[in-house]
Amino acid sequence: MNRKILTALLILSLAAGMAAGLSGCSLPGESGGEKLKIMQFNIKVGNEESVAPRVAGLKRLIKEHDPDVIGFQEVSSAWRDQIDSKILTGKWTGVGEYRNYGEEGTPIYFRSDKYELLDSGTFWLSPTPDVYGSAFPDVNCVRIATWVKLQSKKTGSVFVHVNTHLDHNGKNDNDTAKAIRISQAEVLLRFVNSLGGLPVLLTGDMNQTMSTGGKNYKLYKMITGEAEIELEDGTKAAMRFANTRLNAEKTVDEDKIASMTRYFDENDTKYDPAHQPIDYVFYTEGDFTPLLYTTFMPVVDGVEVSDHLGLYCEFIIAAGQAEN
Repeated sequence: MNRKILTALLILSLAAGMAAGLSGCSLPGESGGEKLKIMQFNIKVGNEESVAPRVAGLKRLIKEHDPDVIGFQEVSSAWRDQIDSKILTGKWTGVGEYRNYGEEGTPIYFRSDKYELLDSGTFWLSPTPDVYGSAFPDVNCVRIATWVKLQSKKTGSVFVHVNTHLDHNGKNDNDTAKAIRISQAEVLLRFVNSLGGLPVLLTGDMNQTMSTGGKNYKLYKMITGEAEIELEDGTKAAMRFANTRLNAEKTVDEDKIASMTRYFDENDTKYDPAHQPIDYVFYTEGDFTPLLYTTFMPVVDGVEVSDHLGLYCEFIIAAGQAEN
């Protein structure tokens, strides 16, 4: 047989074999789902004077990681003005109110070239979530949660991103602080429960570690479904959130999990890179496949953008979660 004919037959055979080997496979971004890139970042509140030197660094960090959606905390009006005018312009859209008049917020920004905004809002972590500026007694600060309901322009998949910042201390003692955070989390999780089973990402500075003395805190148990929450009608419900850091295919080493910069400073008395983080990215199990969880130091050209590390995560969101 002619050598050219043999070569052609061999190429056809190899091509057929490759096609057979790929049949039935779901590739990310096709029938199996779409990659979603999330950033969680407490950027440290500041006025115009303290924010200005940090703007270029934040812009570079975002460009380097190229996220699709970002959940910020401690965004003052000075920060918001700079983010909207100099950092996240063009393809980006930001939503979210301030927690009180002239105070900071927890805005979410998303790529409007990739996602359509179906709905959004801000509610207060208080006995009256719809009342602007409301709070539980003994809190240090009014606290809020911002949320967006997004639909992929590529696949039609719908998910909700909720972003928050729980209270950092009770005015009286540590037990008061824990109780306040539990009350705030109940408000937050009741909202999630009202979403009708949609895929949800929950990001935020929870101001509490996962566990102490080998036992998980009640706050963490509530978020991950180990402990039930009480709904407004008195019934009980369990969440189905999972911790991205613990479940991602690629994650950080256990000796470098801290999410505050001081724990990575060898000259700081609190140096402890293995210190449990207080910043989290949670996802509803069954809706997302966590691919990556990583942190990054917020120092650019010698300027510290924040006292928190940023978190960057990647997921595959399952196809077929389209809006009815």
